[in-house]
Amino acid sequence: MIEYRRLKKSESYSYHLLVSDAYKGGKPDPKAVVHPRDLKIIRGVFDKGELKSALAIRDYRILVGGKRIRMGGIAGVGTFSKSRKKGYAAALLTRCIEEMRTLGYAVSILFPFSYKFYREFGWELAGQHAVHSIVNRTHLPRYPEAVLVRPICASDAGRIASCYRRYAAQYNCMISRTAHDWERLFMRWKKDRVAIYPIEKGPKIIGYFVIRKSDDRRTATVAEFAAHDHIAAKAMIGFLAKLPKNVGEIVINAPDKPSIWQHLNEPCGAMSQKPLCQFRIIDLVKALTLRGYPRGAKGTIIFGLAENVALWNGGIWKLTVKHGKATVRPTRQEPEFVIDQRSFAQLYLGYHSLWDLSAAGLAYVKKRRAFDEADAIFGNQRQYILDHF
Repeated sequence: MIEYRRLKKSESYSYHLLVSDAYKGGKPDPKAVVHPRDLKIIRGVFDKGELKSALAIRDYRILVGGKRIRMGGIAGVGTFSKSRKKGYAAALLTRCIEEMRTLGYAVSILFPFSYKFYREFGWELAGQHAVHSIVNRTHLPRYPEAVLVRPICASDAGRIASCYRRYAAQYNCMISRTAHDWERLFMRWKKDRVAIYPIEKGPKIIGYFVIRKSDDRRTATVAEFAAHDHIAAKAMIGFLAKLPKNVGEIVINAPDKPSIWQHLNEPCGAMSQKPLCQFRIIDLVKALTLRGYPRGAKGTIIFGLAENVALWNGGIWKLTVKHGKATVRPTRQEPEFVIDQRSFAQLYLGYHSLWDLSAAGLAYVKKRRAFDEADAIFGNQRQYILDHF
């Protein structure tokens, strides 16, 4: 009999064995115990009392339309190699979606080993980010704005957090970091010996970036970068151009939009686009009513939603947005367009417009007015996330 439940302390060794097997780690210590904090978030699928597959549900708040909504971060998904392709992972994810709804989550995000695998359970690509690779540091422009960059000091923590809040509000999917999140993040940065640089113009911090150097110190990677305007972007690039001579290659992780490519010399290096994360709507009503909407947006759309796992989301819905607030309810009216929940998630985030989804055959639009209404409600939004779990 297959059972889905929380991990018990007495099952710590079985869990460590699973993680070791799934992620090719070394043999765990038989005396190792899962921390009580982690026991609260780890879920497992058991067959006849034996652990087969497990994951963790991490509690976050993300920003969508500038408003905080509750997000379940799925992490550490693993199945014993001998138990794969027997339906255990499918049972784990299906029951996990059901539990997240019960716990009050509106949406979920994960960083997959396989995008195709998680698409079967309703998670879909939520966007992409840019990776700029500059092979020779000396090819970077030496912008005078580099003087705005300085090393971090003890009093900067709160100001950097404030800078992040203003920056994060521009994007859907960004984690709304708490004071505790920042404390843990600064501790991790200190442990990893990364360098943090605020960009200060007058009394304000207008951006910051975090540099991680390779073991041989020849490659510098900008692991986190937040900029309020082009001045901050130029300041960072100008600073990177003046790094010590032993640093050759520069790698910059940045949002896809707005691009920093315009601030680099030509030819300077390569820019590649990488998948951002996968996103799923857990509770459609909560996801639509709790998020924010573009200023002045108003409109009504009636849509049919196809859903094969979270069946409570399926059906025909009427969404009305007015004065920044949404109401959504089931209806028997004829839908203006029909879409599956994966494609609707991309529409919801503003990653793809209804026009794009229709052109790709991912939405069947019956009434032309739906294009304009959907654009007014969901359009002109960007996606990014800096935190991984």
